[in-house]
Amino acid sequence: MGLFDDLLNRRKQEQEAKSSKRLPPGQSLTNKFPVLTYGPNARFDVKTWDMRFFGEVRPKSDEMTYEGEIGVLAADAYQLYNELFWERDYNRVIANASPDLQEAIRAQAGTTTFDSQEKAAEAVNAVITHPTATKTVSNDNMLRWNFEQFLSLPTVEILTDIHCVTRWSKFDTTWVGVRFRDFCDTFLTVSPQANYVIAHCDYGYTTNLPIEAMMEEDVLLTYTYEGQPIEPDHGGPVRSFVPQRYFWKSAKFLRGIEFSADDKPGFWERNGYHNDGDPFKEERYGSRRGFF
Repeated sequence: MGLFDDLLNRRKQEQEAKSSKRLPPGQSLTNKFPVLTYGPNARFDVKTWDMRFFGEVRPKSDEMTYEGEIGVLAADAYQLYNELFWERDYNRVIANASPDLQEAIRAQAGTTTFDSQEKAAEAVNAVITHPTATKTVSNDNMLRWNFEQFLSLPTVEILTDIHCVTRWSKFDTTWVGVRFRDFCDTFLTVSPQANYVIAHCDYGYTTNLPIEAMMEEDVLLTYTYEGQPIEPDHGGPVRSFVPQRYFWKSAKFLRGIEFSADDKPGFWERNGYHNDGDPFKEERYGSRRGFF
C-alpha cells in the first residue's frame, strides 16, 4: 500500500509539474539519482589534479595573484572521500589515511571504524565542512588551478531541477560550486572571438555549449551535491553544472575549459545527441543519429 501511495503521489506531482510547465515534455519524475556514464569513472589524484582554462582567453592581469582560505586537511579529505567509493573495505581506506586525517576523523566521529560506507563518508565529509584549522593558499596563474586552489575559491549554492535526456527529471537538487560567470569576470579576459565553451574531461571526453548558455547565473563548476562531495559515479571530484540543458551537458570529471571561436561538437553531439540540448524544447537528438 505504501509503494502504491508513493506511485500515486509521484503521478500527481508529475501532473502538477506538467501543468505548471516545470516538468519538460517527455520527462518523468524520480526521487533517485540514476547513474549514466559512457566508459569508466576517472580516478582522482589530488596531487596531480588541475583545472585549466585555454583557447580564446587570457588572465585578467599578468600580475594578478589570488589568495583564499581552505581547511588544512580539506583536499586530502576530498581524496579520501573519493577513495571510499573505489574500495569495498572502506575501513581499510581510512586506516591507510595519514595520521592527521585519521585523528581529524576521530575528533568528528569518535571513531575511525564504521559499520557502513555511508557513515564513513559522513565522517570524512565532516572534516571538510568543519575544519579545526585553516590555511591560506595562493595562485598566480589564473589559467591553471590545482585542487587546493580551486577549493579556496568563493562558492554559491544553487537549488534547482535537473533533467536527463533519458527522460528522468529530479526536482529540488542542491549544488555548491564556483559560479562560472563570476570566475570569468574576476580572473579572465575572454576574447570577443569566443563564441563557444568546450568542457574537457578525463579520457578525452568533451561537450560543447554556446558561451551565452555558460554565462547563465546558475552554471557552476561544482564539487558538492546535497552537502556531500560529488561521488565518482556522478562525476566527482568536479563537474560542470548547466541545469538549463539536458544533464549530459553537465560534464563529469571536468579538467579543462576551452573558449573557442568555432563550435566543436563533443562526444555525444557527434554520436546523435542534439548540439544544444534544451529540455523544454525537447532537443534530445540531432540530425546525425550516430549510435542511435
